[in-house]
Amino acid sequence: MSKLVGMEHIPFKIYSASAGSGKTFTLVKEYLKICLQAQRSNTFNQILAITFTNKAASEMKARIMSSLKAFSNIESAEQTEKDMLALISSECDIDRQEISRRARQIFESILHNYSQFSIGTIDKFTHRIIRTFAQDLGLPNNFEVEMEHELLLKKAVDILISRTGENEKLTKVFVSFIKDKTAEDKSWLIENDFYAVAKELLKESGQEHCDSLKSLTLDDFFELKKALNKYISGFDRQLTEIGQSFELSCSNKQLKASWFRGGARSGITKYFEYLRTKNWEKYIPSQSNLKNFEAENWYAGSAPSTSYGDIDAIQNKFLPAYHNVLELLNDYPKYVQFR
Repeated sequence: MSKLVGMEHIPFKIYSASAGSGKTFTLVKEYLKICLQAQRSNTFNQILAITFTNKAASEMKARIMSSLKAFSNIESAEQTEKDMLALISSECDIDRQEISRRARQIFESILHNYSQFSIGTIDKFTHRIIRTFAQDLGLPNNFEVEMEHELLLKKAVDILISRTGENEKLTKVFVSFIKDKTAEDKSWLIENDFYAVAKELLKESGQEHCDSLKSLTLDDFFELKKALNKYISGFDRQLTEIGQSFELSCSNKQLKASWFRGGARSGITKYFEYLRTKNWEKYIPSQSNLKNFEAENWYAGSAPSTSYGDIDAIQNKFLPAYHNVLELLNDYPKYVQFR
């Protein structure tokens, strides 16, 4: 939505419309009505039109100028311009000949004073205000606005990393982060990680999180990390113990993985292996394994009949454990978020 601010007697109006519904036509018409109803041809220098983008501002300027030019010679104008003139004439109670005369004067006045033809973006308008009051805001008069946010983010990350060795606590954070990355067999270069986080924080959705975290100190973050690591390790430990117990029970009974439903590659035994090895990305059982676990029995077609009793014993022991795993996995989204 764009807003037009003109003379004081113009009432405040809001036009809400979706793209392609004639919003620009309406805004141009309202702008022209303010100009054409005034007694002076330079009233446009008292009107401020604000849009969101440079493209929209350029389009609105072009539409206003083309309409004024068309009104000056309405007989040769396109039908869209004739329709607009008819609407303005009806809404302002001004005959068409008078509109043509005033439009010609306004058109010439804008050409001679184009710098006062104030249609721009919200960013430029805000910049003008800040520039005007730079001294009051404690800003240098020659300050510059950098629109390339990616360049600013990279500079900010470089400045942060340059403090390594100067700030003991910050250095400790960096070293700990690098150790965690290398332990996970990931690149120890941290610039890209910081840059990715900074990009997220710049988004509108990230402001709420920034507000909730900005009061925390580095010591607070150390404590948070301890709490998160404790939660993650506790989650992993419970599942690992179940996986280890299953493997030990199968080993004691000399049961092969291929004898269990689903086979050795992706069946029941493979799932317990995921738990034992902390393969957290596989903690959620596949649809096929969900069926395998809830089947009447756990032995595969290739299992010898002599193993049925031992497999049944394993099933009786670990089916409740599997259900406990599913209960734990209700917190899996939180667990993944904390990793």
